[in-house]
Amino acid sequence: MKTVFSNRELCHVFISQDQEHGRNPSESLYFSQDEIFSYGSHHLLGKIFESKKLLLVNQEGYSSTTCQHRSNLISAASHLKVLLVPYPNPSNIYCHEDNLKYIENRIIETFESILRARKIWGHYNIEAHYIAIENYNFYLKAFNLPNEPIETDSQHLRLLMQFNIETKKKMKINDSLKEERRQKRLDKLRELAPEAIEKWSNREELSQDQKDSIKGLTLLRVQDDSVKTSRGASVPLKQAIYFYRKLKESGDITGDKIGHFTVNRIENQTLKIGCHDIEIKEADRVLSKYLKIIESVRCNVGHFSPNEIANHSFEDMGIKLTSHEVVAISDLL
Repeated sequence: MKTVFSNRELCHVFISQDQEHGRNPSESLYFSQDEIFSYGSHHLLGKIFESKKLLLVNQEGYSSTTCQHRSNLISAASHLKVLLVPYPNPSNIYCHEDNLKYIENRIIETFESILRARKIWGHYNIEAHYIAIENYNFYLKAFNLPNEPIETDSQHLRLLMQFNIETKKKMKINDSLKEERRQKRLDKLRELAPEAIEKWSNREELSQDQKDSIKGLTLLRVQDDSVKTSRGASVPLKQAIYFYRKLKESGDITGDKIGHFTVNRIENQTLKIGCHDIEIKEADRVLSKYLKIIESVRCNVGHFSPNEIANHSFEDMGIKLTSHEVVAISDLL
């Protein structure tokens, strides 16, 4: 069983709760069961409550590296409820009280920022204020605490949300020039995206504009014996090909497990796997060639050995195979 991962992949494996332990190469980030630590057991970075679909993350960042660990962890848990608190493992009522106090302070801070906000930008703070209240109520319910929840339909919130709607209308009217500039920027990034995807797939250096052009996309590439994602996760190439073939044949792989990760659902031609939203057309781009190879081999008389597959030209398809690809395909024949 693989237990050493990059920081990003380690966080994905931890969130999947597919194995009991793992670490990065320097052992500065590691997990044991439902807890993950940064630079030793003295700093609990986060604890996952799988049944509650909740991740509590330590709000304290003692160093820039620990802050990066925290960022990787939160990114890997985008499909869970994530709350920053002082005590990720609240073992008693006092820890719960401190955690709630921290969230309460966030509610107060966001409300004060609404009052200080200039012009129409206060709507961002209003949304943050509303989310902070939702987080408070979620925490109460998750741990069955006796505190009174904050009513989200209270008068002050209704007024704030109404103000939010009105300010957004003003923004729509007043920001036409800004929207035009933004649209030009998006058009430029769309033009750069195909080249950026190709470069990322080939592990080449990307310019900042190229990085921006694929931000928000979940891309795939084959790297050695794995399929890696642009969000830092990876699955064995052999399994990726197997389940891609199953998807094409049956149309559904919901509930199947690929590497450490379970396919949650398929929606709008997109695979929902943990924190990943992978468009099926992206899987087609990377994996469809392997099905063509398998079909080509099967159409020939006899059984191809790995060496024979490697030596088979596939010139009409313009495909060259690495040794890892040969092994993955031969196992599926």
